[in-house]
Amino acid sequence: MDWSGFQGFPEVLIDIVGGCNARCPFCTTGREDFGKRITAMSVGDFARTLDRLIDLGFAVPGVSSVGLYNWGEPVLHPDLNGIVAELNARKLAITIATNASKAMRFTVPTDGFAYVYFSVSGWSQASYNKIHGLRFDRVVANMEESIRNLRETGYTRPIYLSFHAYQFNTHELSAARAWCEAHGVQWRPYYAYIADYGSAKSFLQGTMAAADLQKISRSLFLHYVDDLVARQPKDWECPQWRGVLTLSNKAEVLLCGWLPLRHSAAVLGSVFELTRDQILGRKVSSQECGDCLGCGVSYWGHNVAIQPIGLPA
Repeated sequence: MDWSGFQGFPEVLIDIVGGCNARCPFCTTGREDFGKRITAMSVGDFARTLDRLIDLGFAVPGVSSVGLYNWGEPVLHPDLNGIVAELNARKLAITIATNASKAMRFTVPTDGFAYVYFSVSGWSQASYNKIHGLRFDRVVANMEESIRNLRETGYTRPIYLSFHAYQFNTHELSAARAWCEAHGVQWRPYYAYIADYGSAKSFLQGTMAAADLQKISRSLFLHYVDDLVARQPKDWECPQWRGVLTLSNKAEVLLCGWLPLRHSAAVLGSVFELTRDQILGRKVSSQECGDCLGCGVSYWGHNVAIQPIGLPA
């Protein structure tokens, strides 16, 4: 791949928290890591990581936004204010997506945020019992408190509600949309999908175990997937190559944001030990990239949110 003219990644994702408190059955973290001890990157290590990324020319003010998430839940960090302060000091745009299991209570300016996403698995406790496993009333209260806090600390851009549409929660769409309209939140429903690389790959390759296939067929909308993957252009370039750089909470550079950390190809090495050329070269030379592109996992995941849902508005 020709990297000439490359001026930094538009998006850098750093998992400031190494775990999540949701039980989502179709997500790698929820499936395999729920209940494990959750660790967090220290503010000092985060600052050093940012400086290294800036020195490498990967995180560039005015070009890059830094997302405080990938597999982990960022609001669980014990010093989220300190994390944001380090980004503000370097004039890097900030993005965050959260399950709202805790409210955001910033005391530092939030005008540097580029976007804020709340991710919900429905609009009732019944739906939450099936997916996130959180207290739905607390999630709503935390979102409302977070919205007030963000507006009070300088955030002026849109706030989005990512509503994961399952077969069992379509009747809740109208209530969720009404809440969005009442609180000035942008409505973003999309089909829930398999956020576990191994499971998504086995589904697309037709090798998924019958019991797992039956389970996802009862919860997920899958009617559009074959047609979507069939439309993948032959020369399609995965956005993870030039568009996104992902790091773990241990400052490890990852092949992409899709592979679970347990995968043998997931970790490229420490950001403090790899050179710029090593990182760029290894990001696009893995055999797993060919396998992923070949079966359509990446294309599915990167295009699911723009599918015409065709569900009740």
